[in-house]
Amino acid sequence: TNVEKATTSSSNQQVTAGVINEFEPPLACIRRILKNSLPKSTNVGKDASMAFSRACGFFCIYLATCANDFARESKRQTITANDIFAAMKELDFDEFIPQLEQFLQEHRKDEKWKKDAKVKGCRRERVHQRRNQRKGKRGRGRFQRISRNQRR
Repeated sequence: TNVEKATTSSSNQQVTAGVINEFEPPLACIRRILKNSLPKSTNVGKDASMAFSRACGFFCIYLATCANDFARESKRQTITANDIFAAMKELDFDEFIPQLEQFLQEHRKDEKWKKDAKVKGCRRERVHQRRNQRKGKRGRGRFQRISRNQRR
């Protein structure tokens, strides 16, 4: 199965690339996640935080390896969101897929909005430059010094 392949290729990667088996998300991020997801009355010890961090690293590597297997089965080298969804199903995390799909849709909308806003901003800037050129005005650079006579 894909899970067995993921385990095999994961262990091979850990042997060949020493960096992979040392991956741990930053402890501050882990503590923030734990703080926001657990009741306020719950305390988490330092060793437990370290164990959570290490477990998160293992999970990321395992999920990435499994998703990579799905990409390779489709004869691709790039892991896509659909590969992540397939890997999550394979690893029995089906219940989280709808939340992940919703997040991905919102993320894509945000990225499209940013891209459109950037394009519109560039267009406005070009229009202003053209208007100034037609009027014979020379645009000043951002850091050029303006004399007192020019300010008035």
